[in-house]
Amino acid sequence: MEMTNLDWCDIKYFKPSEFKEPNKMNKFFVFRLDKLREFIGKPIVIHSDYREGDSGYHGKGEAVDFHVKGINIVDAYLLIEKSGLFNGIGIYPNWNNPGFHVDMRPEPARWGSWSKRQPNVYEALDANFIDRLCFEHL
Repeated sequence: MEMTNLDWCDIKYFKPSEFKEPNKMNKFFVFRLDKLREFIGKPIVIHSDYREGDSGYHGKGEAVDFHVKGINIVDAYLLIEKSGLFNGIGIYPNWNNPGFHVDMRPEPARWGSWSKRQPNVYEALDANFIDRLCFEHL
């Protein structure tokens, strides 16, 4: 179900102008994203949202890539995880603004992409990944 202009009136922390295609975003996803922003207590900056022709969650309006201002990436990840709002969580510590992907997939999935040289190589978000993340970004 896509967002309508009326739905945007109920969103507390985001404006349609922060999205490339605001009315193609899934309404339930945007409401969850708004709850995440409230839970974290820091601004969320959207990098990518709906993608025309994408066969994945971005193409359904059920995913965004973003970074959180004013908090380190480890603490932001822990808060995203603790919120319980999204089944799909990806972490990208080597973006220009280290950030995340969240989506509404039906089953839980966690992953990370570490290398700038190989940006499409993903690995499990396990204790090893978190140890490297903490060591390099705290």
